[in-house]
Amino acid sequence: MNVLNNAQVESGTLMTSWAIDSDVHPNVADGLRSLKPYLSSAWIRRLGLDTMSDWGSRVNGNQVTIPTQPYINPHGTMRPETMPPGGGVPGSAPEMMNRDFLDVNDLAGAVITPGPALQLGGFPDADMATAIAGAINEWQAQEWFASDPRWIGSIVVSPRDPLGAAKEIHKWGKDPRMVQVFIPSISGISMGKRHFYPIYEAANEYGLVVANHPGSEGAGANDNMFAVGAPSYYFEYHALFGQSAQTNLVSLVAEGVFDRFPNINVLFQEQGYAWLVEILWRMDQKWKGVRAEIPWVTKLPSEYVMERVRLASQPMYEPRRGSHLEKLFEIINAEQLLVFSSDYPHWDTDDPLTAYSKLPERLRTKMFVDNPYAFFKLKRNGSTPREGVSRIV
Repeated sequence: MNVLNNAQVESGTLMTSWAIDSDVHPNVADGLRSLKPYLSSAWIRRLGLDTMSDWGSRVNGNQVTIPTQPYINPHGTMRPETMPPGGGVPGSAPEMMNRDFLDVNDLAGAVITPGPALQLGGFPDADMATAIAGAINEWQAQEWFASDPRWIGSIVVSPRDPLGAAKEIHKWGKDPRMVQVFIPSISGISMGKRHFYPIYEAANEYGLVVANHPGSEGAGANDNMFAVGAPSYYFEYHALFGQSAQTNLVSLVAEGVFDRFPNINVLFQEQGYAWLVEILWRMDQKWKGVRAEIPWVTKLPSEYVMERVRLASQPMYEPRRGSHLEKLFEIINAEQLLVFSSDYPHWDTDDPLTAYSKLPERLRTKMFVDNPYAFFKLKRNGSTPREGVSRIV
């Protein structure tokens, strides 16, 4: 979809007018307490959020907290300048995010991948995770959508409760501000497995993107989810994000998800894309030799990927030779596969105005505008980017 009819591109500058950011992480200001307005009284009691004083969250067994993974960035995971003026959690003030991120970068839309949802797959209690997912969705709508028309969201679901997840998708599936289903990762079940079919059936009904993002590795009930064994350090953990994406992509292809559910597309966020070269070559090669084993895979695996999968651009690679990045983009057909993402307000945010300024103009336009509009089925709400975008429903 070409939406550049009234955008202007100046030579040597980065065009972001009408651009879409496919991965931004607003946070809750006070953990699960911030979600109390969107939880039933029964769940408020069950989570220990009813009459518990401030000490409740600091004493084991008194108040439920969102599971965390055991790897800590020694410099912190959030950009300090995103902390609200009065203090608090970075990225938790909608007005500040609207001004300092959406306005500054002249974005027409930013897809919310909610901060409190990233570790949701670590909850061992599937019903609890479903209740919290529902509260996160209401929090997006009431506090972020209401603050600015440029925010578009993710229907967060509990991966251990596929039937409950399907109900949540049906609740929000016709909302034009919701553009994707976010499935937090769980260990032991790759994305192609039949466990997820109720989620895919619901997403397929509304033509929604299905998104996968790292964050649940080693959190709560999840094991480390990496090959061989658990990393010792944050350095290892962060460098290995692409492993899960490879496993899930191969699973989706081999299990026939793309043929069974023709109206869903899949987005891999914050997991890189250089790994795609080898996995596409290997899948195509092995399919030619053993496709009798998976007769429902009716064409080259790489064709499914090119048609139905997109990869978020952050983190941008920084090879010693820029020519190597150019060659990588050529091999993976970046003009078709990549959608821009900043990962704001995380520590390694890719700045929309500077991180991609050396890329060819055509590739920037595809990543920032053409690809996300087509992939998420977006339309403009008005004549200026500040009027935002919404999904065609």
